[in-house]
Amino acid sequence: MNTQELLRHWKTQRERFDALSPRERGLILATLLVCLHFAWDGLFWQPLQERQQRLAAEIRTQQARIGELNAKVDLGVQLQARDPDRDAGQRLARLEEELAGQETAAKTLEKTLIEPGEAAILLERMLKKVPGLSLVRLQGLDSEPLADAKKPAPGKEPEGMRIYRHSFEIEFEGDYFSTLNYLKVLQALPWRFFWDRLEYEVKQHPSALVRLRLHTLSLSKEWLGV
Repeated sequence: MNTQELLRHWKTQRERFDALSPRERGLILATLLVCLHFAWDGLFWQPLQERQQRLAAEIRTQQARIGELNAKVDLGVQLQARDPDRDAGQRLARLEEELAGQETAAKTLEKTLIEPGEAAILLERMLKKVPGLSLVRLQGLDSEPLADAKKPAPGKEPEGMRIYRHSFEIEFEGDYFSTLNYLKVLQALPWRFFWDRLEYEVKQHPSALVRLRLHTLSLSKEWLGV
């Protein structure tokens, strides 16, 4: 089906909808909202929540392993300085090699994170690429450590990497299918976005006002690039 046929089909459906009684239009809109809720919950929210938990766990595991290897390397250097021998040197070399591998894996994992300032720009840029949507408002909210992150003891600095949650609220206008396309575009990006809440308020069919609360994970507390 080409563009002209799609437009004619859409016009026909719009005319049929307008010809319905207010009660019938209300039932159709209510059905669309229910469909959007299930699409949001099943296709996006639950999988992304699970992905966030896995990502945070992977980052913490990598950081803990790097910390352990650093301690072992330091100890190996001290022992070799006291009593240099071939076996100690080989053990130290293996530890240093493993440490380098862990650090490389950690850097690869960090590439899936995006700085908050870059995330805000990307959200707006991707929205402009989806036909049928227009931006109303984009606001950055406060950053906070992940809820399950270990809190340091009073007077002590946090050990290792801390993972921060940076939240955004984006508000835009558009129809149901354009909104769904935008969510799919965000989900397909190589950087990780995690969604918290979606509000879909029909103003005049098929246009609706959509409020989307989402967040990214970052190793930086500050809004770099903003």
